[in-house]
Parts: sequence; structure tokens; C-alpha cells
Amino acid sequence: TTWLIALSDFFKNHGVALIVSVIVIAIIYAQLVKLAKFRVLRDRFYLRVPYISYLVRLSNTARFTRTMSILVSSGVTALDSMHISTEVINNEPIKAAVQKAADRVREGEHISVSLESPLVLQLVQNGEASGKLGDMLERSARAEENEFAGVTALFIGLFEPAMILLMGVVVLFIVIAILIPIFDMNE
Repeated sequence: TTWLIALSDFFKNHGVALIVSVIVIAIIYAQLVKLAKFRVLRDRFYLRVPYISYLVRLSNTARFTRTMSILVSSGVTALDSMHISTEVINNEPIKAAVQKAADRVREGEHISVSLESPLVLQLVQNGEASGKLGDMLERSARAEENEFAGVTALFIGLFEPAMILLMGVVVLFIVIAILIPIFDMNE
């Protein structure tokens, strides 16, 4: 009960300051995101967090292969398609790696050797060998998008029960904080 009263007093006394500080932090973050060095640091951090890095890699690979598939199928050369497709990647370290891969392709290396994703590598290798690079990139993009959708659905499916459990714990804390003094008065 004393914890609940202390928490209530804290929010009553400092609630406006908390709201203002959250708004100020959001504005500062929005300004920092405009700086390239901050974006690189943020994106590197995302690539170090276990489950977040998997989602970031998956979504960027899917975007890249989908765009490159469309471009190659439309008759754009593979090298130009790689350079254009890097623009849809929103993670700076991944974008830099793909640009290096495009440079290696320009120097004469096969696309499948320069890319690092196992599924994309295998499909691109088959596409290069058969002359159907656009179709294989399309298949790779579809597979990556399906996997991304499945993983995000799993996370959302786990998030809902966790939120219900958290809300239950909060309500339990409030009820216990109210009922304990009532039971103490009866004694």
C-alpha cells in the first residue's frame, strides 16, 4: 500500500516533467536520426541484438531481392540492378555490404559469390547458371517475405499473452495494496 501511494505521489508530483522529458527525448532522437553517424551506430546496435538483428536482416534481404528481381525481370543489367536495389535497404551496415558486393560484381565476380545470405546465394547461383536470375530472385524474395511474416506473427502472438500477464500483475498489485489495509482494519 505504501508503495502504491508513493508511486501515485511520484506521478502526481513529477507527471508533467515525465511527459515533457519523453517529448524532448523523442525530438532529440528525431534530430539525431538525421545524422549519418548516429544512424550507423543505431543500425549496428540493431544488428547486435539477437532477435532484432534476425528481423532486420530478413526484412532488408527481402526488400533487396524483391527490388532486384523486378529490375532484372524488366531488362536492367544485374550490376545496375544491384546498385539501384541498395537504395531500398534501410540499414546502413547492410547497405554498405551490398554496395561492396556490387563493386565485386563490377570487378568480374559472380553475384552468387558476392552475396552472403545462404538462401539468396543458392537461388542466385541457380539463376545465374540457368539464365533465369529474375525468377530466382523473385522466389528468394517470396521466401524471405514469408519467413519475415511468420516470425513477426510469432512475436506478436507471444507479445499479446505477455501484455495480458503484465496487466494482470499490475491489477493484482493494486487490488492487494487496497485489500491489505482493509483486512488489517478488521483485526
